Amino acid sequence: MGVVLVGGAVGWLVAGRGGGGAQPVRHTAVIPQAFGAYREAKAGDNEWPEYASPNTDVSKGEAYLTYRASGGRAMAIDVKLDPVAYTADDGTRIGPGSDNDTTSLLGISDAGIARSYPGPRQGGEIQCAAPTYSGVTITTCAWQSKAAEITYTPFLNHRAVVSATAQNDFRSFLDALVIKPATS
Repeated sequence: MGVVLVGGAVGWLVAGRGGGGAQPVRHTAVIPQAFGAYREAKAGDNEWPEYASPNTDVSKGEAYLTYRASGGRAMAIDVKLDPVAYTADDGTRIGPGSDNDTTSLLGISDAGIARSYPGPRQGGEIQCAAPTYSGVTITTCAWQSKAAEITYTPFLNHRAVVSATAQNDFRSFLDALVIKPATS
């Protein structure tokens, strides 16, 4: 998945993962309605301009969420459960935690430029980068596990921005998120 700057907002392009057809869902998630200073945005109020009506129900597939706080602050969060892992023809591992996934999720060319921060209660680490698109630099953070790939971009007054506290805000969301194995 790559990030594209669209009219001052961030849009995500989801690339096909190859390696076969759709896999069955093995996890479910309970998306928080509120956490910290943030509240889930009302229907139709989102930071996903490329979607007239973005999916916000993770049980129906990749979810594109928006949370709002005071002062024009917002979070655009993309939640994808059960990401597909596979090995490319050249032997490169593609999937959660791989350098290829990290660069794709963060919109950067080299995983080595991402900064790592302590992860949420679920474990792992948060990785953040400051890619530049069309001369505009923004902050993008990602968290990956075998159960989910989640990205976050901070917004201020409907514009993606650079944030020195992005990892803390993102961790707050991740700590409120509940991911669990699906039941039959």
